[in-house]
Amino acid sequence: MLEGHDAAHINSFAAGSDARARPVALWFVVQCPLERAYTNWISYGSGFMKGKTASFAPVLNKLGERDTVAVAHWCDNGEFGLDLLPSLDRGAPQRSLDAVLDSPRARVSTTPGEVALHDVVMKIRDTARQATPNAQPVIIFLYGDHSGMHHDQVQELLDDTVGPLPIVYGINNGAVSIRNLPVTNEWTQMYVVHFLADRTGGRVLSSMRGNYAGDLEQILDEVRGRYEIGFVPEAAAGRRYDVKVKLSDAGRKKLKAVNLSYAPELMASADGPQSEQSEMTVSLVLAMRSGATYNAVAFDASGKNNGGEAAAQFRLYIDPQSLTWKAAENGDAKTTVSVVIGGVTAEGMVTDHQVKEFEARQTKAEQGGARKAVILGINYAVAPDAARVRIVVRDGISGHLGSFELPVKQIHGMTQTQPAAGNTPKPPAQ
Repeated sequence: MLEGHDAAHINSFAAGSDARARPVALWFVVQCPLERAYTNWISYGSGFMKGKTASFAPVLNKLGERDTVAVAHWCDNGEFGLDLLPSLDRGAPQRSLDAVLDSPRARVSTTPGEVALHDVVMKIRDTARQATPNAQPVIIFLYGDHSGMHHDQVQELLDDTVGPLPIVYGINNGAVSIRNLPVTNEWTQMYVVHFLADRTGGRVLSSMRGNYAGDLEQILDEVRGRYEIGFVPEAAAGRRYDVKVKLSDAGRKKLKAVNLSYAPELMASADGPQSEQSEMTVSLVLAMRSGATYNAVAFDASGKNNGGEAAAQFRLYIDPQSLTWKAAENGDAKTTVSVVIGGVTAEGMVTDHQVKEFEARQTKAEQGGARKAVILGINYAVAPDAARVRIVVRDGISGHLGSFELPVKQIHGMTQTQPAAGNTPKPPAQ
């Protein structure tokens, strides 16, 4: 339900354990060792994980083939960093975590540490959007959560219009008890990890048993048990939407003893460029899911998969005559092209999608005579249950659309592909 009690049409529905759902992008986050506070760092920081990271290996080996794992850290002296970008190597997280936990101790501080914690969360969010755009990012803090942050910083994490935070979880050794309502005062939000977990649909597991691998497995079970419900509001630009998920009477009876939580990923934008970006994304997603053929932008495409790689490589050959160009410096011409690519099952359901924007240029010399095709490259991990890949192109100036579909059986292991039935555009002249 949307605010105003209007029912929203569901465009997509998938369970976390279903191949149609997005893969998971895990991010382990730890605090650097602290100088002159070693005892506190063990219980209140991340020291309880020192020498214990190998216990995660059996759990990580159970991840799906498209799931990735990454590692990041922050320090009380204001430093932070990404130690491992999203990787399919199941042994890499242990090496990266151990490198941080065994590093020299940082000086104990307050404000620099708060800023570093804020900045590493923002960095993870932005990196996840770029590196794993089709995945559900999940941050797992291995941290006692002896933390605080000014309210304006916390609100910036929650209110930033660039995109929603990942789901936040925490694991600690029980020294800091679970707090469903983290303490706050006029200036400071305490127990920041608890607070972010509450706001994003995650939680903190706090236990003195030391079974951190079991805690991790419990988190992954919850993530796999999630449901993904997608819809596109009719007017997405310029506002936020309050969303209410309403269960049927039968559903409430079945889930009477279950505590449900959800973290809606809402589209929010302001007037100007952000509003235009939102409208562009909405139009592309709707065109992707409609299944209709669009011919205003003519293009051909090819795809290949280099044996065993997670993502296939696609190349688009767009007829420049079907794009709108505007003057640039030195007599050049430029245009912007947005592309959405996604897998489609045999039943016609879109498994996931990825949106990218490109800027193309042509020199003054290239504009005379027959123009060369605009060639774009995009990497996309095809879902296991996809029967075909659908690509929709949007001219950034006119808004005109073009579509193309490639059967999966003609993509993997082959350099060139042929258009699916119903697609008529021809490759432009080179």
